[in-house]
Amino acid sequence: MKATLNEIVENLVKVFTDKAESAQYYSDNEQYICLCGWCGTMSPVSRPAYYKTFGKDTTESAEAKAREIIAEKEAARKRTKYAEHAQEADRLEGVPAVGGFFWADNSGLKCDGGRGLFEELHALNYYTDAQNTPARLCCVEQIINVSEADFVRPGLADELVTRHNLQGFSRSEDVDEGDTYYNDPEKLGTFYTVGALVVSPSGKYYLIDSEGYNYARYIYVPIEWPVMLVDEVASVKAEEEARKAEEARKEAEAKAQRLAQYRARCAKWLPFMRNVEKMEQEGKATARKLDNARKANILAMCAAAFPGVKFSVSVRRGWGADFDLKWTDGPTVEEFEAKTDLSLFCRSRDTFNGWDDSTDVIFSEFCEFADLTMGRNGGDIKTSREMSDEARAALLADIFAAVPAADSRDKYGYTKPYTYTDKEAEAVAAALGVDVFDILIQGYAETADTIARRAWDKRSYTKTTTPEPTDPTRGKAQTKATEHTEAAPVQDAAQTDEAPAEGLQLVATAEGVAVIGDSRTTYRNRKAIKAHGATWNKTAQQWQASAPEAVARLREWFGVSVTPNAEEADTANESEQPGSTAPTAEQEHAHTESDRKKAFFVIFAACEIGATEWNKSGLYTGGTAEDWKDLEAVAPEAVTAWKEAGQPLNRNECARLYGEELTKEAADAHTVARHRATYCEDWRDELREIWAIYQALTATAQTSDSTAASTAATTAADATLCEAGEITATAPTDTAEDFGRLTQAGEQPEGCGKVWQFERCTDANGHELHEIRRVPSGFMVFFNVCEATGGGCSPMVVYPTYCEALEVLTHCRPGAQLIAQPAA
Repeated sequence: MKATLNEIVENLVKVFTDKAESAQYYSDNEQYICLCGWCGTMSPVSRPAYYKTFGKDTTESAEAKAREIIAEKEAARKRTKYAEHAQEADRLEGVPAVGGFFWADNSGLKCDGGRGLFEELHALNYYTDAQNTPARLCCVEQIINVSEADFVRPGLADELVTRHNLQGFSRSEDVDEGDTYYNDPEKLGTFYTVGALVVSPSGKYYLIDSEGYNYARYIYVPIEWPVMLVDEVASVKAEEEARKAEEARKEAEAKAQRLAQYRARCAKWLPFMRNVEKMEQEGKATARKLDNARKANILAMCAAAFPGVKFSVSVRRGWGADFDLKWTDGPTVEEFEAKTDLSLFCRSRDTFNGWDDSTDVIFSEFCEFADLTMGRNGGDIKTSREMSDEARAALLADIFAAVPAADSRDKYGYTKPYTYTDKEAEAVAAALGVDVFDILIQGYAETADTIARRAWDKRSYTKTTTPEPTDPTRGKAQTKATEHTEAAPVQDAAQTDEAPAEGLQLVATAEGVAVIGDSRTTYRNRKAIKAHGATWNKTAQQWQASAPEAVARLREWFGVSVTPNAEEADTANESEQPGSTAPTAEQEHAHTESDRKKAFFVIFAACEIGATEWNKSGLYTGGTAEDWKDLEAVAPEAVTAWKEAGQPLNRNECARLYGEELTKEAADAHTVARHRATYCEDWRDELREIWAIYQALTATAQTSDSTAASTAATTAADATLCEAGEITATAPTDTAEDFGRLTQAGEQPEGCGKVWQFERCTDANGHELHEIRRVPSGFMVFFNVCEATGGGCSPMVVYPTYCEALEVLTHCRPGAQLIAQPAA
């Protein structure tokens, strides 16, 4: 550690001019700053430490020079205009005149709440330490006299700024106009505040410095404000006390309500619990018995909520949780959390903050239940649901039965990614009893193992639904009676009086009858169809019934005595008269030209207003969501039609209103319009251009021949979909199905941002998703990409070539395999 004499002198000047550092310097003890001191490690801060580090002679010589510098600065300061004005402020008695000076206090906080003087007094009393803050020199530019009643009015200050066009500023008569003073403390110290003085008849006053704003941004009160403004200060304190009292009252009421809710939750489960707290107090039970009692309490809650499901609990001693609760298949995580209340067992919970790698402990507000059932060991409980081999094999069998081509495995036995068509995806979803977008989140290229895992996450394997556990003496007979009562949901559902949903038809087959309709309608009504005796035929991809009882029940449900076959049903649908009562999906969504135009308006508004909701469907990649009032300024007719249609926000709602074909046609036109529009500084100009292009594209579809018009619109859109990044020039799309297949496969033309997706299996059921993305200056790697949002973690390094990015990805995530890539 070395320091020159000038560096020592410079540091001593800072020490002698600072009250706290000066007191530390004159300490009798050796004091040092170990790291990051003024001259490196072990920097001295007291005189004995200076003596030991630099020597007595050097230290005393530096002290003398430092005092000389301080004296010179003080002499120079006394010669400034600021010093003259400060002396004038010291001599002030009464109210300052125009051009006069006075010392004032200010909290440094903006008075932007509209309460003027009272807001500043509140800040001085509760947010700052005015007694230890240096006073500010203020100059009076003008004086505004007000009445006593106006002086105590909270909104007066803002009104005066607007009425008199008050500005306010800072001024220095010791700094020339061209001087640089921002980094010079001596020059900055010569500035004082200039503003308008508000004076009451009783001699009270304060200064307004609006700094050019249209409200009283800063208010300065004389340093005698605790005495001069004693009434106003008392008013502020009374308001603050009243506010705190009201907050305390509301908090007490809220806490009482939370306590009542907590005790109601406890009362539901207490009859099943053992008193562990009493066992600990008696001191007779061993640690093993106490842990067994705690585990028994956890299992009792789970068994009461899900009888017949096997749960296991193990003790874990460490950070995060005290117990591990596991079950195989059984209820879903959402179903388990809805029917149990494990948080009652938890007195404290460990948390981790990944932002700063810190941990913390959060304590529960009420712990009566935890104390009683867990004793001193009231930690968190970690839950995990595991998939059985049988459930996995059954799900894979359903997938392979619907799409045999998906059964392709690598040398390790894992299924390979397979790109599903729209029809195959709907068939798999129907076979698994889930929605397409529950299993194909990232796109239509996915492994069967991943699809099975996602379907398993949505599927519950609980056999019966039990009532709430409120009977403390429930025995085997009651459980048996409950299972007997609820063991026949099919018979109960079959007795319902609800008519079949619109879009469902009953047709004759060689074996019996079948219920047909579009995939969405049949999926949503699968429980009712199954309840009336139909079963899913994987080969025919239909709900069919062959047993005489089931056929009779279905015919009675549909209200028919003779069932037409599929061809007859199609013919009947084509020739059905307006007075018939069973319209098909195609007839339901057949629109006139005016209806089509209105539908285009509604879908455009849904795309813009509900962009976030639309994205959740996985079929839209538009911009961010905007408020409908902003869109109304650009396209009022679209917003009006959207409101009249019930304000749909996603693709599913629009498809129910206007049909899948028209919805896709409008969504494709919106995508093309977004890509064609040029970037504008004002987003409204860009939105206005998108709206104009969209109207031009959809106008081509409004001709007398709707089929030809739709084809023309699709052909016209194909020319720009390539530049929009939706299809390639080598793979034109002639149908909506082909278009969807290409977009879901991620094919993009040269020049657009491309994505290569990689998957790495972590265990038998889990996987990681990683990506290499093409950016304007090269390639970037994204690890652990979220399948729902597309977000991932990137080292923020741009690699010039794809090979370099691939080398980094394979090095950091060994075993990752390419599952999807852009078109060549």
